Amino acid sequence: MKLIVSRDHKGWNFAGNVMAAKDLTGEPWEFGYSLGTSRPLSTAEKDKHCVFCRRSISARLEFYGGLGDAHSIGLQNTPQYLGPEMSWKLSERLAIKVGPHFGLTPSSQHVLVHFGVVYDIPDFNKQMAELFHGR
Repeated sequence: MKLIVSRDHKGWNFAGNVMAAKDLTGEPWEFGYSLGTSRPLSTAEKDKHCVFCRRSISARLEFYGGLGDAHSIGLQNTPQYLGPEMSWKLSERLAIKVGPHFGLTPSSQHVLVHFGVVYDIPDFNKQMAELFHGR
Protein backbone atom coordinates (compact mmCIF):
# COMPACT_ATOMS: atom_id res chain seq x y z
CA MET A 1 0.00 0.00 0.00
CA LYS A 2 1.22 3.47 -0.78
CA LEU A 3 -0.15 6.95 -0.07
CA ILE A 4 1.31 9.68 -2.26
CA VAL A 5 0.84 13.38 -1.56
CA SER A 6 2.05 15.92 -4.12
CA ARG A 7 1.93 19.69 -4.49
CA ASP A 8 3.08 22.01 -7.29
CA HIS A 9 4.34 25.50 -6.39
CA LYS A 10 6.02 28.02 -8.72
CA GLY A 11 7.39 25.38 -11.09
CA TRP A 12 8.50 23.01 -8.32
CA ASN A 13 6.83 19.74 -7.41
CA PHE A 14 7.04 18.52 -3.81
CA ALA A 15 5.97 14.97 -3.06
CA GLY A 16 5.96 12.57 -0.18
CA ASN A 17 4.63 9.13 0.44
CA VAL A 18 4.36 6.48 3.10
CA MET A 19 4.38 2.79 2.27
CA ALA A 20 3.32 -0.43 3.95
CA ALA A 21 4.24 -3.85 2.58
CA LYS A 22 3.33 -7.34 3.74
CA ASP A 23 5.22 -10.47 2.75
CA LEU A 24 2.72 -13.27 2.14
CA THR A 25 4.93 -15.79 3.98
CA GLY A 26 3.84 -14.39 7.35
CA GLU A 27 6.53 -11.79 7.98
CA PRO A 28 5.34 -8.62 9.77
CA TRP A 29 4.22 -5.50 7.93
CA GLU A 30 7.15 -3.28 6.89
CA PHE A 31 6.96 0.52 6.55
CA GLY A 32 8.84 3.14 4.57
CA TYR A 33 8.71 6.72 3.33
CA SER A 34 9.91 8.92 0.50
CA LEU A 35 10.27 12.71 0.19
CA GLY A 36 11.24 14.43 -3.02
CA THR A 37 11.24 17.55 -5.10
CA SER A 38 11.60 18.15 -8.81
CA ARG A 39 11.61 20.96 -11.32
CA PRO A 40 11.68 20.96 -15.12
CA LEU A 41 14.70 22.66 -16.72
CA SER A 42 12.23 25.13 -18.27
CA THR A 43 8.79 26.15 -17.06
CA ALA A 44 7.78 27.78 -20.35
CA GLU A 45 4.12 27.05 -21.03
CA LYS A 46 3.33 25.50 -24.40
CA ASP A 47 0.15 23.91 -25.69
CA LYS A 48 1.93 20.99 -27.33
CA HIS A 49 4.28 18.43 -25.74
CA CYS A 50 7.85 18.52 -27.07
CA VAL A 51 10.16 15.54 -26.43
CA PHE A 52 13.40 17.43 -27.17
CA CYS A 53 12.61 20.61 -25.20
CA ARG A 54 14.10 21.62 -21.85
CA ARG A 55 10.65 21.48 -20.23
CA SER A 56 10.59 17.71 -20.91
CA ILE A 57 13.63 17.16 -18.67
CA SER A 58 13.42 17.50 -14.89
CA ALA A 59 16.01 17.53 -12.14
CA ARG A 60 14.92 15.66 -9.02
CA LEU A 61 16.15 15.03 -5.49
CA GLU A 62 14.79 12.15 -3.43
CA PHE A 63 15.25 11.14 0.24
CA TYR A 64 13.81 7.79 1.30
CA GLY A 65 14.18 4.85 3.60
CA GLY A 66 12.70 2.36 5.98
CA LEU A 67 10.60 3.02 9.05
CA GLY A 68 10.89 -0.44 10.57
CA ASP A 69 8.26 -3.13 10.81
CA ALA A 70 5.21 -3.94 12.91
CA HIS A 71 7.45 -5.28 15.70
CA SER A 72 9.86 -2.35 15.76
CA ILE A 73 8.75 1.02 14.32
CA GLY A 74 11.49 3.62 13.91
CA LEU A 75 14.67 4.54 12.07
CA GLN A 76 17.01 2.25 14.04
CA ASN A 77 18.83 -0.25 11.81
CA THR A 78 16.95 0.84 8.68
CA PRO A 79 18.49 1.86 5.35
CA GLN A 80 18.21 5.54 4.38
CA TYR A 81 19.12 7.03 0.98
CA LEU A 82 19.56 10.40 -0.71
CA GLY A 83 19.96 10.85 -4.44
CA PRO A 84 19.66 13.15 -7.43
CA GLU A 85 17.85 12.00 -10.58
CA MET A 86 17.15 13.22 -14.06
CA SER A 87 13.76 12.51 -15.59
CA TRP A 88 12.87 12.76 -19.28
CA LYS A 89 9.19 12.98 -20.23
CA LEU A 90 8.87 11.19 -23.58
CA SER A 91 5.12 11.76 -23.91
CA GLU A 92 2.24 13.04 -21.80
CA ARG A 93 2.11 9.65 -20.05
CA LEU A 94 5.59 8.09 -20.42
CA ALA A 95 8.85 9.09 -18.70
CA ILE A 96 12.20 7.54 -17.85
CA LYS A 97 14.38 8.46 -14.89
CA VAL A 98 17.90 7.61 -13.75
CA GLY A 99 20.28 8.65 -10.99
CA PRO A 100 22.68 7.50 -8.25
CA HIS A 101 21.36 7.15 -4.70
CA PHE A 102 23.76 7.18 -1.77
CA GLY A 103 23.35 5.19 1.45
CA LEU A 104 23.31 7.31 4.61
CA THR A 105 23.32 4.64 7.34
CA PRO A 106 25.39 1.51 8.12
CA SER A 107 22.47 -0.70 7.06
CA SER A 108 22.26 1.00 3.63
CA GLN A 109 24.03 -0.07 0.44
CA HIS A 110 26.85 2.39 -0.37
CA VAL A 111 25.48 3.41 -3.78
CA LEU A 112 22.43 2.36 -5.77
CA VAL A 113 21.65 3.34 -9.35
CA HIS A 114 17.95 3.92 -9.85
CA PHE A 115 16.48 3.49 -13.29
CA GLY A 116 12.75 3.73 -13.80
CA VAL A 117 10.08 3.81 -16.44
CA VAL A 118 6.91 5.64 -15.45
CA TYR A 119 3.63 5.25 -17.30
CA ASP A 120 0.63 7.23 -16.06
CA ILE A 121 -2.75 5.61 -16.63
CA PRO A 122 -5.45 8.29 -16.77
CA ASP A 123 -8.68 7.51 -14.90
CA PHE A 124 -7.20 4.24 -13.60
CA ASN A 125 -9.96 3.74 -11.02
CA LYS A 126 -12.65 4.25 -13.66
CA GLN A 127 -10.97 1.81 -16.06
CA MET A 128 -10.65 -0.87 -13.36
CA ALA A 129 -14.31 -0.43 -12.38
CA GLU A 130 -15.33 -0.86 -16.01
CA LEU A 131 -13.11 -3.92 -16.38
CA PHE A 132 -14.45 -5.70 -13.30
CA HIS A 133 -18.04 -4.52 -13.43
CA GLY A 134 -18.53 -4.59 -17.20
CA ARG A 135 -19.70 -0.99 -17.44
